[in-house]
Amino acid sequence: MPLYFQIIIAVICVAVLIAVIITVSVIAVRRKKSAVKSSAPSAVRTETNPAEEKAFPEPIERTSPAPETPVPATETERKSGTRLTLTDAKAKLSEKEKSYFSTLVSAMRSLEGVALKVSPYSYFVTRNEKTVAKLSIVAGFVTLDCTATNPDGKTARMRFKVTDEKSLHVATFSLNCVAKHSI
Repeated sequence: MPLYFQIIIAVICVAVLIAVIITVSVIAVRRKKSAVKSSAPSAVRTETNPAEEKAFPEPIERTSPAPETPVPATETERKSGTRLTLTDAKAKLSEKEKSYFSTLVSAMRSLEGVALKVSPYSYFVTRNEKTVAKLSIVAGFVTLDCTATNPDGKTARMRFKVTDEKSLHVATFSLNCVAKHSI
C-alpha cells in the first residue's frame, strides 16, 4: 500500500477519533446541565446551641386600616407602570369611565357566536380559539383592543381609548363588526 494512502487513512482515523471525543464531551456536558436543572436544592441543616437561642418577642397584632374611598387615577399613577387587577383599576376610574367600561362589557356579553373569557386583568372575546377583542384598563384608561382577520389570514389590530361618548360609540361599533365578520 502506498505511503499517501496510509497517511490519508491515518488522518481519517484521527478525524473520526476527534469527532467521537467531541460528541461524547458534548453529551456529558448536556447531561450535567440537565442534572443540575432537575436536581432540587438540598436542604442545609444548621445546628444551634440551645444556650445561644434567643427568645423572640410575642407577635404584635396588626389591625387593617380603614377602607379608603376610591380616588380617580392621577397622571402620575397612570404613568407609574404598576399592573393592577381589573377590580382595583376599575375602583380608580371616574363614574363616567366606569359606565363606559360597563357598556363595553354588556356589549361583549350580547355578541353571538363568540366566547367571553374573563381574566384578573381583562375581558376577552374569542372566536375559534383566537382573541378577537380585549377590554382592559391600561394606565387608568378604558381600552379596547380589536383584531380583525380576513379570509386571506391577514390581520388588522386596532386600539381604542374610550374617553368620551364618541369614542365609546366607535369602540362598540368596531367590536360588533370584528366579532361578526372576523374569521
